[in-house]
Amino acid sequence: MWPGKPGKGQTFPAMLPNSGKQWQQKIMKKIIKKITAKTTLEKIIEKKGGAKILAKNGVPCLSCPMAQFEIDKLKIGDVCKMYGLNLKKILKELNLGK
Repeated sequence: MWPGKPGKGQTFPAMLPNSGKQWQQKIMKKIIKKITAKTTLEKIIEKKGGAKILAKNGVPCLSCPMAQFEIDKLKIGDVCKMYGLNLKKILKELNLGK
């Protein structure tokens, strides 16, 4: 699968042919994990546009002062279940970045 063995000290992108910066960015985007029901709100907010999508879909945790103490533990699936939000719709938007 790989074009030959990597040399000592080579990194992942350097091992691949045509390793221009744009190509590397494309690959890295694909490597980033998909957001699932088990993804924490902290990870979603770190994603570009994540907070906007959560707010658009009525996730109340963004404006809750107590959420800041547990944002790293709150999972989007649990939040949707608690507040009766459409998890499938939210996950679709988050993973498509819309």
